[in-house]
Amino acid sequence: MKKQILVPCDCGCSILSIDTDEDNYVIISHFYTSWYEKQNTIRDEIITRLKMIWFILIGKRYSLYDIVLEKEHFIELKNKINEVNFGEE
Repeated sequence: MKKQILVPCDCGCSILSIDTDEDNYVIISHFYTSWYEKQNTIRDEIITRLKMIWFILIGKRYSLYDIVLEKEHFIELKNKINEVNFGEE
């Protein structure tokens, strides 16, 4: 049974999507909302694309938007997140 959890950013600029599938994999994706995505100037967009091209040419990854985890690794991640202390005693 496929499940999906959507976690929006507090400022509304992006959404974190956590999906599970029948093969016990968890896929974590990060999406920018289209309003914020389209606020770049042409110059900013050209610089971003040139950086992407440069990193591809030299064999490095410029960005990674999806994370695929097996169920066991996701449970480990979830437990580590639950261990985070935000100053609460």
